[in-house]
Amino acid sequence: MSLSQRVTAMEEHEPWSREASPDSRHRKMSFNPVGTWTEQTGEEPTIGAFEVPKWKRMLQVFFAVIYCLFAAGVVFGYAAIKPVLLEEGVYRDYCTEEELEKGVHVCYEQELRLNLMFTIAAVSTNVVALPVGWILDRFGPRVCGITGAASITVGALLFAFSEQLPVDG
Repeated sequence: MSLSQRVTAMEEHEPWSREASPDSRHRKMSFNPVGTWTEQTGEEPTIGAFEVPKWKRMLQVFFAVIYCLFAAGVVFGYAAIKPVLLEEGVYRDYCTEEELEKGVHVCYEQELRLNLMFTIAAVSTNVVALPVGWILDRFGPRVCGITGAASITVGALLFAFSEQLPVDG
């Protein structure tokens, strides 16, 4: 066999078709959790990111940053909120009479409870990563974002009304 008769990995002796088999069909991926209300009549034209106006892209980035500022860093910004919690006297009722008479800024039980609050929040953040990933894959970013926003809202309301709720009592 001469070098000119050699078959490379990209070639074959027999002609073949690159078209898909009739069994498979092209389906467009959709992240819509409710499905479509009308039948799609044809292929939607794809638009590259460079074809979208710059102001729309910048607006999308702006809202993504705002969303992240409201939703992200709740647990990891705990070092900034801990002094505020201490000034508000959170868990100050767990201090002993001796510690209160000495005028300590942070008593032992108060420090333990505040650290436990951070530990539970940090662990639960990592534990829910797997279910959140499943929700994101199964239902899409819209449902995942709405669920996350709802849970952050509930958490913020519980935090705001914690004086009236007998959680640690």
